[in-house]
Amino acid sequence: MKRLDTEVGVKRIDFFRNQLILFKKDKSLNIVEGKFLSPKQYLDKYLVDYGLKIYDLITKEKIEESNQGFSSIFAINKNELLCKKVDYEKENVDYYIFSFIDKDYNKIKRSLEGAPAVFVDDEYLINRSQEFIYCYKNYNQIWQLDISDLCAYDVGNGLEKAELSNLYSDEEFVYLLAGLSILKVSIQSGEIIWHTKLNTAQSRGLIQDGYLYTTSNAYINKIDCQTGQILYQEGFDYITIDHEKTLGPIKELAWYGDSIWTIMDSNPSALIEINPTDGSYKSVVPLKVLGITKDCQMPRFHDDKMYLLDFDGTLHIFELS
Repeated sequence: MKRLDTEVGVKRIDFFRNQLILFKKDKSLNIVEGKFLSPKQYLDKYLVDYGLKIYDLITKEKIEESNQGFSSIFAINKNELLCKKVDYEKENVDYYIFSFIDKDYNKIKRSLEGAPAVFVDDEYLINRSQEFIYCYKNYNQIWQLDISDLCAYDVGNGLEKAELSNLYSDEEFVYLLAGLSILKVSIQSGEIIWHTKLNTAQSRGLIQDGYLYTTSNAYINKIDCQTGQILYQEGFDYITIDHEKTLGPIKELAWYGDSIWTIMDSNPSALIEINPTDGSYKSVVPLKVLGITKDCQMPRFHDDKMYLLDFDGTLHIFELS
């Protein structure tokens, strides 16, 4: 693993087409040329930053900066954004559609329950709350699912209602992590395809090659997306750094090569490579060995490069052998 470069003052990073996008702490936007992947949530031509700053990635110019009090935005398709506005005094939430073509906002006349979580095929909107999942088609609700009782779990002196911790989707299904449960639900119909219960509550996950990998602070699990069969539930082993055994919670999971990668918040923190076949460690690299003295966000990868953004705002770029 060879260090290539560092960039200071970075708030977050993303990839678009053949570009690395650096969101700087001074609110500027740097677009650095390179060969990088495009995440699905990006629009065909536009990049949307927090606060509804819209950039044209062809001309690299800012085309819109909203001052209308929107608290969050979601990309829908190549031509539209869904914008949320909250009136805290009136306890009222409104949604608007921003058109890239008309450069104008139109209020959605019907209410939307929950908070937008994911869009699928430019048509379906999945909203979430702590206890409910809502699905909309063209902003008309087609189903909802109460997971609090469905995924309730035994805490020794009774049942504890479950809360949704995370969700992941592919083109046809949404996978819900709630308490000890994982549910596969049809996006079109709301039908529960399977319901699997694990030994520990899950908070993060990753879908890769037909498998769902989930993790809590101490376990990693592998589930067959087709059947819901649990292929393994493995506890993380202690790692040894400076002759001391340590263990800590891990961040979001990332896939690169044929491995799962994450950052473990041990003392000190470490870059962890996990074998997806059995959940064992492939490699453990303390961040300080890489010259990183602060904790980092989850690793990001493309081709032969790894990007680690530490909490001081320094982006560390490495070449992987």
